Amino acid sequence: MRRMKTEYRYELHLHTSETSPCGQVSGAQGALLYAEAGYDAICVTDHYYRQIADHLPGRNTAGRVTSWLSGYRAAREEGVRLGIEVLLGMELRFDGSQNDYLVFGMDERLLVDHPDLYRLDPERFRALADEQGLIVVQAHPYRPGCTPADPVWMDGIETWNGNPRHDSRNDRAQSLAARYPRLLRVAGSDFHQPGDVASAAMLSDHLAKDAASLATLLRDGQLRIA
Repeated sequence: MRRMKTEYRYELHLHTSETSPCGQVSGAQGALLYAEAGYDAICVTDHYYRQIADHLPGRNTAGRVTSWLSGYRAAREEGVRLGIEVLLGMELRFDGSQNDYLVFGMDERLLVDHPDLYRLDPERFRALADEQGLIVVQAHPYRPGCTPADPVWMDGIETWNGNPRHDSRNDRAQSLAARYPRLLRVAGSDFHQPGDVASAAMLSDHLAKDAASLATLLRDGQLRIA
């Protein structure tokens, strides 16, 4: 049985080699690295956009969704063995834009029911997010090629992105968030390679056991940047 703690450490931006073309670490290995780094929970946020969705193996929508979930499921299986919570998320990109959005609170059914999420835009996705109880955070809004989205459609901003291979201009993201106190401030390592592990963290007094619980903690302001 896991010993009760007074503070729990989260990674909210992590990719797997099974699902994200840019990922270089398997889901299981990612879970192991974060367990060794002292984290209590990781959220697998593999990429989802048209080019990925169109090339997922599978004869039908359910089969392609199973393919997309493979990295998360491998991480979750290893997480059970290691005693680290593995939660499902997504890094979503809509057609016609290079902006990326971290989605928290989703379940495995979301893509079965809505396989063409990339056809939407932030405004139309907002309606679905409200219906599904999702949290939508713009990832690295000032990374070259990205532009800040209208804050009205967002729940938060990734104000610290730890990826060492990109200039995410975190200082500008922090300044943007300061202008909109309503928005959550989120930090993530943007983990792709072993050297990316633990370059950012969120802390909470509570441990989320599933994606919906994570969304609730975020919504209630129960996670803070380490």
